[in-house]
Amino acid sequence: MNALRKITKILLVILIGIGGFSANAEATTYYVATNGNDSNPGTEAQPWKTPQKAADTATAGDIVYFKAGTYNITSSIEIQNSGTSSNWITFSAAPGDERQAIFAGGTANGKMGAWHASGKSYIKLKGLTIQNVQPSGSGIWIRGRDTGGGTGSATGLRIDNCRIYNVSNIGIAVTGVPFPEDGTQGNPSVNIMTDIIIENCDIEKTNEPNGGNECISCGEGVADIIVRNNWIHHSDQYGIDFKEGVDGGEIYGNLVHDIEKHGIYMDAYGKWVKNIEIYNNIVHHSGSAGVCLTREYDGSTSTLQNINVYNNVLYEIDREGVMLYNHMYDIGGGVLDNIKITNNTIYKCITRNGIRAIHPYKDLSTVYIRNNIIWDTNSGPWAVNGEVVKSNNNAEDHDPKFVSASTGDFHLLSSSPDIDAGTSTDAPDFDHDNVSRPQDSAVDLGAYEYVSGGVPAPSAPSSLTATDISSSQIDLSWTDNANNEDGFKIERKTTGSFVQIDDVGANVTSYANTGLAASTIYTYRVRAYNTGGNSSYSNEASDTTQTGATIPSAPSSLTATDISSSQINLSWTDNADDENGFKVERKTTGSFSEI
Repeated sequence: MNALRKITKILLVILIGIGGFSANAEATTYYVATNGNDSNPGTEAQPWKTPQKAADTATAGDIVYFKAGTYNITSSIEIQNSGTSSNWITFSAAPGDERQAIFAGGTANGKMGAWHASGKSYIKLKGLTIQNVQPSGSGIWIRGRDTGGGTGSATGLRIDNCRIYNVSNIGIAVTGVPFPEDGTQGNPSVNIMTDIIIENCDIEKTNEPNGGNECISCGEGVADIIVRNNWIHHSDQYGIDFKEGVDGGEIYGNLVHDIEKHGIYMDAYGKWVKNIEIYNNIVHHSGSAGVCLTREYDGSTSTLQNINVYNNVLYEIDREGVMLYNHMYDIGGGVLDNIKITNNTIYKCITRNGIRAIHPYKDLSTVYIRNNIIWDTNSGPWAVNGEVVKSNNNAEDHDPKFVSASTGDFHLLSSSPDIDAGTSTDAPDFDHDNVSRPQDSAVDLGAYEYVSGGVPAPSAPSSLTATDISSSQIDLSWTDNANNEDGFKIERKTTGSFVQIDDVGANVTSYANTGLAASTIYTYRVRAYNTGGNSSYSNEASDTTQTGATIPSAPSSLTATDISSSQINLSWTDNADDENGFKVERKTTGSFSEI
């Protein structure tokens, strides 16, 4: 028996040596599959069955992978725990199953999301599909504070590459305090939900049949938010909405089309929307305005402040390209302060104007409209009062000579009179293609700077995803939106600034980044290039390399049974599911040696 205990001990020591220590020993990767069982340990070989089991269990640093399949839900999946700034909780489609892990079915929680969290920080939702949330429900709804009130807050949210389809209310909602649907609406005076990125999502058929909200809705004490490179289309009501207490954010690189009402909407509603950049978006075939800056409230406290709208392409809009809307309940109330509408291309406003103020605000003297092209509108380029500062616009003064308006190509021909017709005052440093604009001389009008020689920079790639493959490899994939690129430049950072690490040829849409450190967060971006210059960057995508090899669990219950004068059989219990094998050692006298 003493010898057998020593054999067991030495096996344990040797098995420890098979792998290295994990950098984050407490972080775990779990799996969920439609054929799993919640009594399983949640490994890839023995996955859980229900999303709620994963949402109940995952803690800081954990990754939950959902295998392809349809997970039928009848109530919100409630995320129970928070991550930390260095160890986020990730709920993701399994590698290779992006958007094939489908969460479908009605919710029993009113208008809350199929995925829902209150007061939880450092959460990632990646590559998931949410569909058919009927008759009453949203896709994803994340709140900074619990519905019961209190003084808590949350930070850190990433929603990446998710598909939302056929939901009866909001596609993706991020709010600081609860909305009025809960009966506990607050009036935030501080930022309650911060550090938010919503990117690369495909959102279609929301607010049907009776919803009254938006495809992406953010408000009630939200700050530091980025909504970028999303495809939002064929939905009722509104596209992207920042409303009711948003302070600091960017909306860029989005494609919004076939929307019932406004494409991009800023709504102060008795509070504020301030410090917002809206740029490099394309909005077409919206039923109201392309971009609308408004306050839907009957008080005078609403403030829209420091909002820049530039390099956007707005075409085939039913009403206005850009609308400044002061709700009719209190004409003359509310405040517009430092609103800049610069270098946009607005084409074919079918029933109204290129830029219009409805029920004007009390003071429009800090609204600046410069370097825009407005062409082919029903009721003329303007419907704004004399306080607005307008300069260097093509307000249907002459044909801008687009390359092909009928196919949505609003680059300028070399013969365009709008080349060098703008002012550098308030002009953005770059155009819709990320071509640099001159800052000390005349710039072109509209969203695109003319490129000499007729070689425009390529369109930016989009939908960049980063997927951890091992402790030393992350794979990238992206969508190629250009037909004239010479290749793609790949940049990476861990901390500090991005550094180019490689480039690949034209039409390549994937890259394997190897030789990485284990348990490390890497962030990537990609841009296309040709002789005309670089495109704008794709979205940024981050992932964490897997932990290094962990120590397998020691075997137990070793027995040695004599079979004959020349044979002893050994048997033991295998307690590991990640071992590469077993090493057997023996001794008669002296030290053990491997046999």
